[in-house]
Amino acid sequence: MKRLGITEWITVIALLGLIGTFAGLFFFEQNRSRSAGDEEVIGSLLFRYRVAERKFSDTVLWDRVDPGDSLRNMDWIRTDAYSEAIFELKDGSRVEMSPETMLILSFDGKEKSIQIENGSAKLDLKDSYTVKTHAETLESMKGEFRIQNKDGNLSLEKTDGTASFHGRPLEDGWYQIGKEGIKKQTSPIQLISPID
Repeated sequence: MKRLGITEWITVIALLGLIGTFAGLFFFEQNRSRSAGDEEVIGSLLFRYRVAERKFSDTVLWDRVDPGDSLRNMDWIRTDAYSEAIFELKDGSRVEMSPETMLILSFDGKEKSIQIENGSAKLDLKDSYTVKTHAETLESMKGEFRIQNKDGNLSLEKTDGTASFHGRPLEDGWYQIGKEGIKKQTSPIQLISPID
């Protein structure tokens, strides 16, 4: 059996050192927490199922967010496929994010807005909010809503509360908002039973 020479031992030790160094760097990168940013704290994450991530306004990297973590003004929040997240804002408003949803939280003085980039969410708003997409804006939203932004078309289900679109108040119901404007939808399904 042939023994290793001095150069082979140096090579093995150098390679093991490189493996250890890069494994340590990888572990550090995966487990470090990013800076919290300079913005005001506006809420916290209550629940996360699978993957929910956030990006601060001054960074380009996404970081996992865990229950109890603070949310800050101008945070971007997203959920992955088969993931959900629920967060609560300072005023008691709650947002339940469905899978593959991305939101931007913006609190500028007295104006509070949630921009929905894609996906869907259930909103229980305790104060007056503006909800935006790239093309449309819903004003004075306060109450319970379900909202979905898919392919530039906005679906809104208003169950309780107030909301307006271009200054026009919206009644309770289901709305489609797109390039053609706003259209109230009716369900083709009629309840047969129970009668009460």
